[in-house]
Amino acid sequence: MTKHAREFNYGYGVSKIVSIELSSTGAAVGLSADGGEKIQVWMDIKSFFDLKPVPGKWLVDGYGGERFVVDDAGLSKLGEEVLDEEG
Repeated sequence: MTKHAREFNYGYGVSKIVSIELSSTGAAVGLSADGGEKIQVWMDIKSFFDLKPVPGKWLVDGYGGERFVVDDAGLSKLGEEVLDEEG
């Protein structure tokens, strides 16, 4: 099963970017969250061009309010992934 939401030990939560809808004032960024649930986050136009989200990359949210976009290779720089221990 493909993981669409992941958590890392330094307080980062990441979600897979699946769609982008642009308007004149901003962008609705579609994410695939934990369990495959689809959610949208709104970005103003400046944030959109600063972050450059692209479907297939990961939107990273830190507990300190930081937000950035990484590719699969960039995930390894976030620290160790917290894995659920399911029996």
